[in-house]
Amino acid sequence: MRKTIIYYKIAVILNYQGGMKLSLKNLKKGAEIILKDCMNVGEKENLLIVSDFENKKVAEVLAEYGKELGAEAAVVNFFKRSSHGENPPEPAISALCRADAAVLAAVYSLTNSAARRKAVESGTRIISIPDCSEELFDSSALDVDFKEQKKIIDKIGNLMTEGKTISVSSEAGTDFTAELCGRESVKQTGLADKAGSWSPFPNIEVAVGPDVGTLNGIFVVDGVIIPGGYVDRPVEIEIQQGCITEIKGGRSAQKFSKLLASFNCENIYNIVEIGIGCNPNSEFGKGSMGEDESKFGTLHLGIGEGNSFGVSNTAPAHLDLVIRKPRVEIDGRLILADEKLQI
Repeated sequence: MRKTIIYYKIAVILNYQGGMKLSLKNLKKGAEIILKDCMNVGEKENLLIVSDFENKKVAEVLAEYGKELGAEAAVVNFFKRSSHGENPPEPAISALCRADAAVLAAVYSLTNSAARRKAVESGTRIISIPDCSEELFDSSALDVDFKEQKKIIDKIGNLMTEGKTISVSSEAGTDFTAELCGRESVKQTGLADKAGSWSPFPNIEVAVGPDVGTLNGIFVVDGVIIPGGYVDRPVEIEIQQGCITEIKGGRSAQKFSKLLASFNCENIYNIVEIGIGCNPNSEFGKGSMGEDESKFGTLHLGIGEGNSFGVSNTAPAHLDLVIRKPRVEIDGRLILADEKLQI
């Protein structure tokens, strides 16, 4: 019996070590995709990795690979934030604005933070990894031809920019319309290879900020609430003049209502984004923002902080509500149905 226990312990240790080696291999592969393929980091560039302590290993691997590319790489770690869109500490913001290229690797996304916007305005090119973890680097969502997907994102984005109205429905009960006011769509391609360019990663998508106060109807979340996770049952959300007025459903609906109330901010209820997922390899329902909202053929509404989408709505956080199999029309033209592009 004693020998059996010893052998078992040895097997567990060997499996653990093997898993660690595999994880490190995938981290390095992910670093190559991000820094070389998506950002084109080159010699003598100033590369900054900004991460929370939960992703210290990820940051180290990214910095090491940046060094291999000839960049002057540095890492800034900070304590985990409390919500998506919250800024990192001020010293990190200052450093971001002076870097040529930067990767934001944090549990709570910095994608829609004022810090990211300020750095981009300074010319820094940025890749932001929301819900970052070592496990994410094992995902097939990274194994995508981002330049090829950019063609699809550009096509949808141009229709969003030029369109006047958008209508969305689903078998789960979603049925809403909104006006588009010529606001430039936000094409999040996974590429940041030019000064001042940025994208989340690997959650590639295309989004647009609707004309303020024009979105009306019902939005039934049968997918994911970010943060919050997969819904236990559909969450029915009534929206009037671009603002959430009623939330109905089970435990997920109650949890979501309490979360919004906890911000003590009226602007958190405003719709600031209509987004379509464009990553064909993302897996839905894994609890990762990087995959849930980017799965090809899904649609999400973003609420709260809206400046990243050209909407003047300041809030302490940005949240996303994801639905499955939407039917999307722009100016009466069918764009998306049954998770397939119709253009």
